[in-house]
Amino acid sequence: MTNILPHRFDVLNISMADRLAVKSILVIQAKYIGDVILTSALMRNLRVAHPHAIMAMLCAPGLRDLVVSQGIADIAIGFDPRGGGRSLTRRLKEYSSLVAELRRRKFDLAIDLTDSKTSRIIHKLIGAPMRVGP
Repeated sequence: MTNILPHRFDVLNISMADRLAVKSILVIQAKYIGDVILTSALMRNLRVAHPHAIMAMLCAPGLRDLVVSQGIADIAIGFDPRGGGRSLTRRLKEYSSLVAELRRRKFDLAIDLTDSKTSRIIHKLIGAPMRVGP
């Protein structure tokens, strides 16, 4: 089988022991509907590789219903990283709350597909023992 994904996204190339240890997976894909639809193929492959794992996706708040109703992920966590006129203090509180919620969920594997400053910070702060992405 030819691997067409870049090495940093080759999530299926982990040891069997690590694969069995994965009980929950977070995919960070926070922006647009087209990106979420394209990510659905990755989510299907993750489901094949980790059939008993809970799949979660961090996405734009308006996409949460789509992600869950279409079976793309078991859980959709809405987050809008844009400022949208909110004060810096308000945005920092929102980031802090999001990171705290994600840490409480104790994801075993986190995959960052967005590659933004915000997603890289969140990716590192949530404490997943296995991380894929920038």
